[in-house]
Amino acid sequence: MAASIIIKNLRRRAAEQGEEEAVQGFKDVELTRSDAPNKRVREGMVEKKFLSSSGLVSWQARYAILSESFLVLADPEEREAVIDMIPLIDVLRVSTRARRTRACSSLSSFDKDKDKDKEEEEEETMIIRTIPGGRNCGRNYTFRMPEGNLWEWYDEVEEKIELAKRWHEKMRIMEEIGPSLLNRTRHKVLSMYEGTSFQTLVALLILASFAVDLGEAEVLPQDGSKQDVLFQNLGIFFT
Repeated sequence: MAASIIIKNLRRRAAEQGEEEAVQGFKDVELTRSDAPNKRVREGMVEKKFLSSSGLVSWQARYAILSESFLVLADPEEREAVIDMIPLIDVLRVSTRARRTRACSSLSSFDKDKDKDKEEEEEETMIIRTIPGGRNCGRNYTFRMPEGNLWEWYDEVEEKIELAKRWHEKMRIMEEIGPSLLNRTRHKVLSMYEGTSFQTLVALLILASFAVDLGEAEVLPQDGSKQDVLFQNLGIFFT
């Protein structure tokens, strides 16, 4: 009898371990895209806006998991069951919106001819717009946070979107130029040269050189004078 109970317990534990491994494997497949960083940074309950074919609006509870590469929407009861997923590199824009909603007024028990003052409450939502050619086909997602931490979610999502796009752009460039150190150095120099800061510096140097030429033409210094030496040195510097 005792032996049968032990065997049943061992089988149950083995089944539970196997189920956990299967769930973990499913989770890794769903949440991992190539070698992109995918550490979880925030998770919690959210409500997703749903618009039916008849035009009725409802809010569906979802368990949201924000990682370094994805925003995953899972079932609130079975949190490893992924319902939808938004790659952060496919996000076109994330924004917030606040709108006022009016609660229905009720009649006073003392004076049924007068309505009670209508209460107003402000509802804040976070809107995520995806690119048309991405995994989510340009769909818009509207969320509200029942825990009242919308701005924390917004700041975190916006930051991770920027980091994810920067990482994927870096990987794309590395695939194009290859592992060669010389090619990487050339690309860095080219990027620096084409950058706004360097181009602004070049423009300022050109303007300064032009101003020096105008000054020399206006002053007309004598050969060998201090002013002539100064303008010659400035000409050498700018050339």
